[in-house]
Amino acid sequence: MKYMIKKNTKAVAGFMILAIALTVPATLEQGSGVQVGILSEDTAPEEPHIRPEDAENLLLIEEGVVSRRLSKTPGLILEIQDSTESDGDSYKIPKRERIEGELMEQALQMEEEKARKEAEKKEAARKEAEKKTAQEKVEPDTQEKPAAEGETQDIHTVSNQFLIQIDDPDPNYHGRPLQVSDRQALEGLVMGEWGNDYLGAVLVAQCIRDSMIRSGTNSAAVIKRQYGYTAPIKRNVSNTVKQAVAFVFDEGGSGVQHPIFYFYASNLTRGKWHETQKFVVQRKAVRFFSPH
Repeated sequence: MKYMIKKNTKAVAGFMILAIALTVPATLEQGSGVQVGILSEDTAPEEPHIRPEDAENLLLIEEGVVSRRLSKTPGLILEIQDSTESDGDSYKIPKRERIEGELMEQALQMEEEKARKEAEKKEAARKEAEKKTAQEKVEPDTQEKPAAEGETQDIHTVSNQFLIQIDDPDPNYHGRPLQVSDRQALEGLVMGEWGNDYLGAVLVAQCIRDSMIRSGTNSAAVIKRQYGYTAPIKRNVSNTVKQAVAFVFDEGGSGVQHPIFYFYASNLTRGKWHETQKFVVQRKAVRFFSPH
């Protein structure tokens, strides 16, 4: 009801304004004598009225759409018409965001490539170190204390594959490699007879090799039985003993330039029979002999 009264009031006011507007020009014409429809030179032409059929070309902005809180004016947002980058039919990816995405993707690819190269470099360095370690032979520590009475002085530098210098070397003696049938028993026998000492293990290994060549066998078990080795064959063999056996049997090295076949520990037994043989060299309390 109130709405109808308000609407009628507006309509009446509109008619009154229209009546006044039509009456004023007629009164002015009668007083001034100016003809109706003829404009004076000083009078500017009025803008033509917009016809109803042209109203669709106007830009109409609804009151509810425009707001000061909006970051951009509706209808003025520019979009990149890129169908390949579109997400659906109503949204287009802006050019700036697309470029930033491409740059970020390139940066990630570069980081991945850099990390891959670093990993390959580290892996190559690790393999090279392992290869070098495998190929590099650990030189035994042959440096000993000054020789005691009755013991010969060691030669620290391997010369002609003989480690210890003796007063009466055999110029016709030459060590040579020998392949055995029971390598584990050989290493265990050397470990049991001497223990963890490189030069002593080399002398025992040389004694076993010379005995094998003399007896025509390549079995450590046979030599143990024939020559009366009393020490047990050890299962746990140190790297020092393995290196000593490899030096004698694989490289053909020797402790002294003289054949040796017998030995005994002078601190444990008197060795009456051994002393009837030719004495060659002494290592600590162990004395080595060769037949006359």
